[in-house]
Amino acid sequence: ETHTKNKMCAATVPVDRLKALASKFCVQCGVERDSTGIPLAEDDEEKPTIVSNPDVGFYFGDSHDAGMGCLHVTARRVIWVSSSRSDLAFVLRYPQIMMHAVSRDTSSFPKPCIYIQLDDGSEDMQQDEGSEEEEDGGPDADVAAEVRLVPQDSSKIDEIFKLLCDYAALNPDSDAEADGEGDFYFDEAEVYAGLDEATRAQVMAARMQGSLGLEDVHEAEDEYNAQEMGELDGIDDSRFEDDEDEEEGQKPESTANGNAQS
Repeated sequence: ETHTKNKMCAATVPVDRLKALASKFCVQCGVERDSTGIPLAEDDEEKPTIVSNPDVGFYFGDSHDAGMGCLHVTARRVIWVSSSRSDLAFVLRYPQIMMHAVSRDTSSFPKPCIYIQLDDGSEDMQQDEGSEEEEDGGPDADVAAEVRLVPQDSSKIDEIFKLLCDYAALNPDSDAEADGEGDFYFDEAEVYAGLDEATRAQVMAARMQGSLGLEDVHEAEDEYNAQEMGELDGIDDSRFEDDEDEEEGQKPESTANGNAQS
Protein backbone atom coordinates (compact mmCIF):
# COMPACT_ATOMS: atom_id res chain seq x y z
CA GLU A 1 0.00 0.00 0.00
CA THR A 2 2.80 2.41 0.87
CA HIS A 3 4.55 1.58 -2.42
CA THR A 4 1.36 2.42 -4.33
CA LYS A 5 1.00 5.78 -2.65
CA ASN A 6 4.59 6.67 -3.44
CA LYS A 7 3.88 5.99 -7.11
CA MET A 8 0.78 8.16 -6.97
CA CYS A 9 2.77 11.04 -5.49
CA ALA A 10 5.44 10.80 -8.20
CA ALA A 11 3.52 12.69 -10.94
CA THR A 12 1.94 16.13 -10.58
CA VAL A 13 -1.75 16.58 -11.37
CA PRO A 14 -2.85 18.78 -14.32
CA VAL A 15 -3.55 22.40 -13.43
CA ASP A 16 -7.21 22.30 -14.45
CA ARG A 17 -7.93 19.39 -12.10
CA LEU A 18 -6.10 21.09 -9.23
CA LYS A 19 -8.08 24.28 -9.76
CA ALA A 20 -11.30 22.27 -9.86
CA LEU A 21 -10.42 20.77 -6.49
CA ALA A 22 -9.59 24.22 -5.12
CA SER A 23 -13.00 25.44 -6.25
CA LYS A 24 -14.67 22.40 -4.68
CA PHE A 25 -13.08 23.18 -1.30
CA CYS A 26 -13.47 26.98 -1.58
CA VAL A 27 -9.71 27.48 -1.80
CA GLN A 28 -8.70 30.67 -3.57
CA CYS A 29 -6.65 30.21 -6.75
CA GLY A 30 -4.02 32.78 -7.65
CA VAL A 31 -2.49 35.64 -5.69
CA GLU A 32 -0.93 38.97 -6.57
CA ARG A 33 2.84 39.06 -6.19
CA ASP A 34 5.60 41.63 -6.33
CA SER A 35 8.60 41.53 -8.67
CA THR A 36 10.43 39.12 -6.35
CA GLY A 37 7.53 36.65 -6.23
CA ILE A 38 6.43 37.51 -2.68
CA PRO A 39 2.62 37.77 -2.31
CA LEU A 40 1.37 41.31 -1.87
CA ALA A 41 0.04 41.99 1.61
CA GLU A 42 -3.63 42.81 1.95
CA ASP A 43 -2.78 45.71 4.25
CA ASP A 44 0.07 47.23 6.24
CA GLU A 45 -0.64 44.97 9.22
CA GLU A 46 -0.17 41.75 7.24
CA LYS A 47 3.04 42.75 5.44
CA PRO A 48 5.51 42.34 8.34
CA THR A 49 4.07 38.94 9.28
CA ILE A 50 4.95 37.17 6.00
CA VAL A 51 7.32 34.24 6.50
CA SER A 52 8.46 32.42 3.33
CA ASN A 53 9.57 28.80 3.10
CA PRO A 54 10.89 27.58 -0.26
CA ASP A 55 10.73 23.99 -1.53
CA VAL A 56 7.42 22.94 -0.02
CA GLY A 57 5.19 20.39 -1.76
CA PHE A 58 1.41 20.86 -1.88
CA TYR A 59 -1.15 18.04 -2.05
CA PHE A 60 -4.93 17.91 -2.14
CA GLY A 61 -6.01 14.76 -0.33
CA ASP A 62 -3.25 12.17 -0.13
CA SER A 63 -2.31 11.85 -3.79
CA HIS A 64 -3.10 14.99 -5.82
CA ASP A 65 0.37 16.46 -6.10
CA ALA A 66 0.64 20.10 -7.19
CA GLY A 67 4.44 19.95 -7.20
CA MET A 68 7.01 22.01 -5.33
CA GLY A 69 6.59 25.66 -4.51
CA CYS A 70 7.16 28.40 -1.97
CA LEU A 71 4.97 28.51 1.13
CA HIS A 72 4.22 31.99 2.48
CA VAL A 73 2.64 31.99 5.93
CA THR A 74 1.13 35.26 7.13
CA ALA A 75 -1.04 36.34 10.05
CA ARG A 76 -4.01 36.32 7.67
CA ARG A 77 -3.37 33.64 5.05
CA VAL A 78 -1.48 30.49 4.13
CA ILE A 79 -0.26 30.95 0.55
CA TRP A 80 1.45 28.39 -1.67
CA VAL A 81 2.93 29.43 -5.02
CA SER A 82 4.17 26.86 -7.55
CA SER A 83 7.85 27.04 -8.50
CA SER A 84 7.32 25.58 -11.99
CA ARG A 85 3.81 26.70 -13.01
CA SER A 86 3.43 30.47 -12.84
CA ASP A 87 -0.37 30.32 -13.06
CA LEU A 88 -0.72 28.03 -10.04
CA ALA A 89 -1.13 29.33 -6.50
CA PHE A 90 -3.48 28.48 -3.63
CA VAL A 91 -4.60 30.60 -0.69
CA LEU A 92 -6.05 29.27 2.57
CA ARG A 93 -7.59 31.50 5.21
CA TYR A 94 -7.45 30.43 8.84
CA PRO A 95 -11.23 30.25 9.50
CA GLN A 96 -11.51 27.53 6.83
CA ILE A 97 -8.81 25.43 8.49
CA MET A 98 -10.62 23.08 10.86
CA MET A 99 -7.51 21.32 12.10
CA HIS A 100 -3.80 21.13 11.39
CA ALA A 101 -1.25 18.66 12.75
CA VAL A 102 2.18 17.19 12.12
CA SER A 103 2.13 13.75 10.49
CA ARG A 104 5.19 11.51 10.38
CA ASP A 105 3.32 8.23 9.89
CA THR A 106 4.57 6.94 6.53
CA SER A 107 1.92 4.24 6.50
CA SER A 108 -0.75 6.89 5.86
CA PHE A 109 1.40 9.22 3.71
CA PRO A 110 4.86 8.51 2.33
CA LYS A 111 6.52 11.70 3.60
CA PRO A 112 6.51 13.70 6.84
CA CYS A 113 4.11 16.59 6.38
CA ILE A 114 1.75 19.12 7.88
CA TYR A 115 -1.78 17.79 7.59
CA ILE A 116 -4.60 20.32 7.19
CA GLN A 117 -8.29 19.48 7.37
CA LEU A 118 -10.49 22.01 5.57
CA ASP A 119 -14.03 23.10 6.26
CA ASP A 120 -15.83 21.69 3.21
CA GLY A 121 -19.06 23.55 3.94
CA SER A 122 -22.56 22.23 4.42
CA GLU A 123 -24.01 19.34 2.42
CA ASP A 124 -26.32 21.76 0.60
CA MET A 125 -23.37 23.89 -0.46
CA GLN A 126 -21.49 20.87 -1.74
CA GLN A 127 -24.51 19.76 -3.77
CA ASP A 128 -24.98 23.22 -5.26
CA GLU A 129 -21.31 23.57 -6.20
CA GLY A 130 -20.68 19.97 -7.26
CA SER A 131 -19.67 19.59 -10.90
CA GLU A 132 -21.26 17.12 -13.31
CA GLU A 133 -18.00 15.16 -13.26
CA GLU A 134 -18.24 14.75 -9.47
CA GLU A 135 -21.89 13.72 -9.67
CA ASP A 136 -20.94 11.09 -12.24
CA GLY A 137 -18.21 9.73 -9.97
CA GLY A 138 -15.28 11.44 -11.72
CA PRO A 139 -11.61 10.81 -10.85
CA ASP A 140 -11.57 13.47 -8.12
CA ALA A 141 -15.00 12.82 -6.60
CA ASP A 142 -13.61 11.01 -3.55
CA VAL A 143 -10.79 13.43 -2.74
CA ALA A 144 -11.12 14.46 0.91
CA ALA A 145 -11.15 18.10 2.00
CA GLU A 146 -7.52 17.89 3.09
CA VAL A 147 -4.25 19.59 2.23
CA ARG A 148 -0.75 18.31 2.96
CA LEU A 149 2.25 20.63 3.05
CA VAL A 150 5.48 18.72 2.52
CA PRO A 151 8.73 20.62 3.11
CA GLN A 152 11.67 19.12 1.24
CA ASP A 153 13.67 19.77 4.40
CA SER A 154 11.62 17.85 6.97
CA SER A 155 13.38 19.67 9.82
CA LYS A 156 11.27 22.73 8.90
CA ILE A 157 7.98 20.99 9.71
CA ASP A 158 7.86 21.86 13.41
CA GLU A 159 8.84 25.46 12.71
CA ILE A 160 6.06 25.90 10.13
CA PHE A 161 3.54 24.12 12.36
CA LYS A 162 4.34 26.42 15.29
CA LEU A 163 3.86 29.45 13.06
CA LEU A 164 0.48 28.14 11.88
CA CYS A 165 -0.61 27.62 15.49
CA ASP A 166 0.42 31.13 16.51
CA TYR A 167 -1.32 32.79 13.57
CA ALA A 168 -4.43 30.63 13.80
CA ALA A 169 -4.97 31.88 17.35
CA LEU A 170 -5.19 35.41 15.92
CA ASN A 171 -7.99 34.46 13.51
CA PRO A 172 -11.06 33.14 15.33
CA ASP A 173 -14.09 32.11 13.30
CA SER A 174 -16.48 35.05 13.73
CA ASP A 175 -19.50 33.00 12.62
CA ALA A 176 -18.77 30.35 15.24
CA GLU A 177 -18.37 33.00 17.94
CA ALA A 178 -21.74 34.51 17.00
CA ASP A 179 -23.32 31.10 17.50
CA GLY A 180 -21.63 30.65 20.87
CA GLU A 181 -19.09 28.22 19.45
CA GLY A 182 -16.02 30.44 19.46
CA ASP A 183 -13.98 27.95 21.46
CA PHE A 184 -14.61 25.27 18.85
CA TYR A 185 -12.52 27.02 16.23
CA PHE A 186 -9.47 27.14 18.47
CA ASP A 187 -9.44 23.35 18.81
CA GLU A 188 -5.85 22.56 17.86
CA ALA A 189 -4.09 25.88 18.36
CA GLU A 190 -5.47 26.73 21.79
CA VAL A 191 -6.24 23.35 23.30
CA TYR A 192 -2.84 21.87 22.42
CA ALA A 193 -1.13 24.97 23.81
CA GLY A 194 -2.81 24.31 27.16
CA LEU A 195 -1.44 20.80 27.48
CA ASP A 196 1.92 19.70 28.77
CA GLU A 197 4.34 18.39 26.13
CA ALA A 198 3.80 14.67 26.78
CA THR A 199 -0.01 14.91 26.84
CA ARG A 200 -0.04 17.10 23.74
CA ALA A 201 2.03 14.56 21.81
CA GLN A 202 -0.25 11.73 22.91
CA VAL A 203 -3.43 13.62 21.94
CA MET A 204 -2.07 14.62 18.54
CA ALA A 205 -0.98 11.07 17.76
CA ALA A 206 -4.37 9.67 18.67
CA ARG A 207 -6.17 12.43 16.77
CA MET A 208 -4.22 11.64 13.61
CA GLN A 209 -5.30 8.00 13.92
CA GLY A 210 -8.91 9.12 14.07
CA SER A 211 -9.51 7.74 17.55
CA LEU A 212 -10.12 11.09 19.23
CA GLY A 213 -12.88 13.60 18.62
CA LEU A 214 -12.63 17.23 19.62
CA GLU A 215 -14.53 16.56 22.83
CA ASP A 216 -11.79 14.11 23.81
CA VAL A 217 -9.13 16.76 23.25
CA HIS A 218 -11.01 19.08 25.58
CA GLU A 219 -11.26 16.26 28.13
CA ALA A 220 -7.48 15.90 28.01
CA GLU A 221 -7.18 19.63 28.61
CA ASP A 222 -9.54 19.38 31.60
CA GLU A 223 -7.48 16.52 33.05
CA TYR A 224 -4.32 18.57 32.69
CA ASN A 225 -5.93 21.60 34.36
CA ALA A 226 -7.12 19.34 37.18
CA GLN A 227 -3.54 18.22 37.74
CA GLU A 228 -2.39 21.84 37.83
CA MET A 229 -5.00 22.56 40.52
CA GLY A 230 -4.05 19.47 42.50
CA GLU A 231 -2.55 21.49 45.33
CA LEU A 232 -6.05 22.67 46.25
CA ASP A 233 -7.04 19.13 47.23
CA GLY A 234 -5.35 19.50 50.58
CA ILE A 235 -7.47 22.46 51.75
CA ASP A 236 -9.46 21.73 54.91
CA ASP A 237 -13.15 22.03 53.98
CA SER A 238 -14.04 22.40 57.67
CA ARG A 239 -13.09 26.07 57.50
CA PHE A 240 -16.18 26.67 55.38
CA GLU A 241 -18.29 24.96 58.03
CA ASP A 242 -16.90 27.41 60.58
CA ASP A 243 -17.95 30.32 58.38
CA GLU A 244 -21.46 28.92 58.16
CA ASP A 245 -21.63 28.53 61.95
CA GLU A 246 -20.56 32.14 62.41
CA GLU A 247 -23.23 33.33 60.01
CA GLU A 248 -25.89 31.30 61.81
CA GLY A 249 -24.71 32.68 65.12
CA GLN A 250 -25.14 36.22 63.86
CA LYS A 251 -28.72 35.77 62.67
CA PRO A 252 -30.37 35.96 66.14
CA GLU A 253 -28.40 39.12 66.86
CA SER A 254 -29.57 40.72 63.62
CA THR A 255 -33.14 39.78 64.45
CA ALA A 256 -32.77 41.32 67.90
CA ASN A 257 -31.57 44.58 66.35
CA GLY A 258 -34.56 44.69 64.10
CA ASN A 259 -32.51 44.47 60.90
CA ALA A 260 -33.83 41.12 59.74
CA GLN A 261 -36.77 41.09 57.35
CA SER A 262 -39.39 38.36 57.22
